[in-house]
Amino acid sequence: MIRQRRPLAPCFAFALLFSGCVQYQAQPLDAPGSLQTLNQQRLDPSSPHWPETLGPDSGLDLDDGLSLPEAQAVAVSLHPALQAERAKLAVSEALLVEAGLLPDPEVGWGAMDWIIGGTRDDAIVGLEALFRLQAPGSRQARIDLATAEWQQSRWALLEMEWHHAGKTRQCFVRLLGLRGVWQSLQSQQAMVEATRQGLKDAFELGEATALQSHLADLDLRRLEVLQLSWEARLNQEIQQLNQLLGLPPGSEVLLQPMETATKEQAWLEESAEALTEEALNRRPDLQALAAAYDAAEAKLRLAIARQWPDLSIGTGLYLNLPLFSKANRAAIETALAQRQQLARQWQAAIHQVRAEIHQAHQQWQLARRRTESMTDGFREQQQACLQSLQQSQALGESTPLEQLTVQSRLLELQESLWQLQLQLETARTQLIHLAALDLPSSSS
Repeated sequence: MIRQRRPLAPCFAFALLFSGCVQYQAQPLDAPGSLQTLNQQRLDPSSPHWPETLGPDSGLDLDDGLSLPEAQAVAVSLHPALQAERAKLAVSEALLVEAGLLPDPEVGWGAMDWIIGGTRDDAIVGLEALFRLQAPGSRQARIDLATAEWQQSRWALLEMEWHHAGKTRQCFVRLLGLRGVWQSLQSQQAMVEATRQGLKDAFELGEATALQSHLADLDLRRLEVLQLSWEARLNQEIQQLNQLLGLPPGSEVLLQPMETATKEQAWLEESAEALTEEALNRRPDLQALAAAYDAAEAKLRLAIARQWPDLSIGTGLYLNLPLFSKANRAAIETALAQRQQLARQWQAAIHQVRAEIHQAHQQWQLARRRTESMTDGFREQQQACLQSLQQSQALGESTPLEQLTVQSRLLELQESLWQLQLQLETARTQLIHLAALDLPSSSS
């Protein structure tokens, strides 16, 4: 008995088709586990959660503390919000691959011929296979749209990294300045305590009045309150830097002194108009908006391509007529309006950038003039005043009240100078960030 061979090609085809299927695997969220992972984050390359971008090839050296570029690199790599944005970029890459795929063929079977009287062998007559043909230019338009959206996501990530690096720079600068103020306050305390003790001894010997002794106590108390105020600002900046670096609260981070970038300083001497023109080639937010406009252009081309009927061929011929959509007219009008809206938004963004840079440039110049007028000869006058005070104390020519007056006046001037210096560094950092001077130019 000869057995009839059954075709194996369909079996292999279905086996090959279903071998590429993916099974669903649940991945529930775990709040305690996520918190534990965040608490375990350290500035340690051997940490299991250390990103690959900060590997041995990155040149990152944590033994001598973090420099400003290293702190910005760590902040951009470790912060959870930026890691989530990078995952969003991976979604755009997957959509780009999906946009280039051809439509899947359609296979069907109609039983009408078999029902109206055909034999069982005639059932194959109802078998249908269709291949949908794409409208002219629609596939390329879909690819262009996915590419533009990927570029938009990429520039959005760079914009977010730029803002985060700018915040890290500002916090880094403020923290270094506050630590310098704190060290100066510690040295001031020794002088105030020495003056207070001298007045106490003079009061016991009858060479100073009780009022002068109490004034010395108040002067010391004022310095202690001032120390608490600056210490609170220092601790706040430490917590802010830890948050920007993606580290747990309370982490201790060693910072290196800043080095003045010659190129940045040269750019700051330019006019606000020159800085505005330079920012147009550097700022990632403008590049992200330009990428969004390119995506709107691609969406318009896709809408125009879809105004033609869809054709499917195979065992039959099918034509999808766009009658009710009026040749996709509504989608085309929507795409046109979106492109116009983004063009106006682009112009508004340039207007905003110009205003921000002019304002920041004016604030920086004002802060520089105020600081220069304050520091001009201040150090020399301070040293001369202290030397005169010491000489008069040695010769017995100064009264305790004069000593307190000089000490209080110097402390007030020093506090004003600290405030002006912090304002100057803040204004300088803000101008560098708004003009994107720490980024390469896209035109270069």
